[in-house]
Amino acid sequence: MALIGKNKKEIITILGDEFNADFCKTWSYKIKTSWFKSVYLYLEFDENDFVAKAYRKTKYFF
Repeated sequence: MALIGKNKKEIITILGDEFNADFCKTWSYKIKTSWFKSVYLYLEFDENDFVAKAYRKTKYFF
């Protein structure tokens, strides 16, 4: 699913409204959790509130 170019309302419709403030330029979503890691999706918005960059980070728990 391509998220680049979508606005904030479309993102809320697709991914839901987690604890992301509307005025923030970076939103995060926890997309997967297991017993030793969590995967997060980060969306960065441009000045017109469209997704300019999307990336994923994995955090491991040791």
